Amino acid sequence: MMPKMNGFDVCEKIRQAQLAVPVLMLTAKGTIDDKTIGFNCGADDYLVKPFDIQEVLLRIRVLLKRNQKLTAHVTQTGEILEMGEIEILPESLECIILNKKIKLTPTEFEILYCLMQHFNTPVTLATLLEEVWGYDSNEDVRMLRVHVGGLRNKIETDSKNPKYLHTVTNVGYKLTPFGE
Repeated sequence: MMPKMNGFDVCEKIRQAQLAVPVLMLTAKGTIDDKTIGFNCGADDYLVKPFDIQEVLLRIRVLLKRNQKLTAHVTQTGEILEMGEIEILPESLECIILNKKIKLTPTEFEILYCLMQHFNTPVTLATLLEEVWGYDSNEDVRMLRVHVGGLRNKIETDSKNPKYLHTVTNVGYKLTPFGE
């Protein structure tokens, strides 16, 4: 609802430019379809008006902290993590699966990184929310599911029959980096 270009288009342009900056959408558009579009455009977080200023500040702090942690981790170690058929490249927010390079959003990267730390073990939704966003909220479970869906669409050849990223009913998600 901005003049000349909407927020979804702005977010897509940021991601197309491959800028590794956190994106928090503050919007009046609050349907699940709007949120899905926002996350699919590359937003890291999505907050619907009206909102409490304390919540905005909390979400900004979490996004900046995660971004600084990632930057510090990369500049100090230049680490490349590899497990099975999945390799992640922190400095470019990419993963490589079977020699195919895949560009991820910062949030998708953080989810994949978290799941790799617990490979072959179910990770609860609460753990993912805590490790990726730094907080726990029932409302944000839908946001997490949207991000996992976007990640699954990028890393799986058939997202309906995943090889790597599996839903564990009543628990959360499990990554099998060697495929099934």
